[in-house]
Amino acid sequence: MVTRTDQPPVRVLEPADLWAHGAAAMGTVAALLTGPLLHAPALAGRLGLSLAAAGTIHAAAAAIAGAGAALHLTRVCLAWLGGHETVGLLPSRADLRELLDALAFGAYLRPSPPVWGRYSYREKVPYLAFGLGLPLSFATGYAVGFPEATVGLFGPRMLLTLASVHEAVGLVLVPFLLWHLFFAQLQPGALFWNSAWLTGREPWSRVVRTRPGWAASLTAAPEVGPAEPEAVAEALSVEHFLSEGNRAARDGRYDEAEAAYREALSLYPGYSQALFNLGVACARGGKPDRAREALTRFLEQDPFNPVAPKARQILEEIGGSDHA
Repeated sequence: MVTRTDQPPVRVLEPADLWAHGAAAMGTVAALLTGPLLHAPALAGRLGLSLAAAGTIHAAAAAIAGAGAALHLTRVCLAWLGGHETVGLLPSRADLRELLDALAFGAYLRPSPPVWGRYSYREKVPYLAFGLGLPLSFATGYAVGFPEATVGLFGPRMLLTLASVHEAVGLVLVPFLLWHLFFAQLQPGALFWNSAWLTGREPWSRVVRTRPGWAASLTAAPEVGPAEPEAVAEALSVEHFLSEGNRAARDGRYDEAEAAYREALSLYPGYSQALFNLGVACARGGKPDRAREALTRFLEQDPFNPVAPKARQILEEIGGSDHA
């Protein structure tokens, strides 16, 4: 699959996602590392920690991880309320097929690996594991951390059960954490550190190598957002002008594409897809002021659109502001 090689770094995490991801990751790692100290006071003592200090660190780490998870959940809910798809990181049958294809490639049963898209089973499996495991871990950890209340409500036997569940969940999450760290931070076959969790961006060369399907979609001309419902009587005409603009843009006729997109917007002024495509066509047609105007308007009215990161990237390239 051929893609352009002159692309700037790609934004893979928004600023809020960086904070959420960093807090959840570092809090989870710290909690998993300090948990065993609570069951081995002698080991904690060798590290210069009292049992109380180890418990305080463990609780603080869990609180940090919980704050990151809550921020992420809030952003997912806001995206859902905005009418956007929020299940992109949940596993599907296609991911099972990708996994089987990857195993076949590793066993030399097929000549090439699967063409990864924006997300694959490599991200979705640990995402689901932590999505299910962290709430259970928080709930049981709270019960164990406040034994008086737990015993008063459920009795001592339930407290012991909850403590066992809490330990089991922590042990189960360890391999998923290692899975995520391996695929997210290191590239199999060319092991090197990925700094995207600090910067929010990945070098274009890494995107092409690790997610060629997504790279191809980013270099398509023009990028098309998800279809919006027919909200006006002239929707058929709107789609006609949008299709005409897309066809002209693919052929490099950006002036004609701009005219078609503006016709679509004259019929449906709030059509995010047409606004975004207009900004892309103007940027590629050498009209940065018009591109900046269209993309700024697009981000103001639809900041959680799946192609919003691409719009911000184009604004950066042409000297526009980076909208949050």
